[in-house]
Amino acid sequence: MPETVEHCDFHDNNVLTNAGGMLINDWGDAVISHPFFSLAGFLDSAVRNHGLEIDSLVYKHLKDAYFEVWLDLENAENLERIFEIACILRPIEFAFNFSGVARMITKKEFDPYGG
Repeated sequence: MPETVEHCDFHDNNVLTNAGGMLINDWGDAVISHPFFSLAGFLDSAVRNHGLEIDSLVYKHLKDAYFEVWLDLENAENLERIFEIACILRPIEFAFNFSGVARMITKKEFDPYGG
């Protein structure tokens, strides 16, 4: 799988829609990484915040829709296994992404980020 832009905070609250289309916002944590980390985070958020069941058809359809664009590189069975590995590794990716924030110990270090 090629490395891609990985949002690192992709969930329904960062997807804005209206009649004119869709906007994915909050790219502040984005990195170049494995493309399935975004899927893992999105589905994890849907399970945690919306009660989506991992064994539900909706979960399967969301995952399959994401897999569809990768079928030129891998078959569905391999994509499933790659996704399982991404889910295992995601907490490590998450820790690396926030390691800089964890090292900040004074308010002054947060000032450049505003808000």
